[in-house]
This record gives sequence, C-alpha cells and structure tokens, in this order.
Amino acid sequence: MVFRRDGGLICALNTGPDPLPLPAGTVLLASAPVTDGALPPNTAAWVSG
Repeated sequence: MVFRRDGGLICALNTGPDPLPLPAGTVLLASAPVTDGALPPNTAAWVSG
C-alpha cells in the first residue's frame, strides 16, 4: 500500500510476506532496516519523493 501526499512525501506499507521495491527517493524513516531499495515484510517507510 502506498500513499503519496502533495509535496512528494510517500508512505509505503508492506503487509505481505515478501520484500517489495520502494518508490524512488530518500528513505526518511522506516520501522525496520531497508536494504537494496526493498521494503521488508511487515514494515512501513516514509520516503521523500
């Protein structure tokens, strides 16, 4: 699930069992470590788009 706000802030949430690619941008905050541009399972991240 991905939400994008005016101004470029993106919130991405992975509730599935597999890592998912993150949208392009800088990870500002994540609830678990993000590696190689992939959002781990059961993790949320806020990205500056």
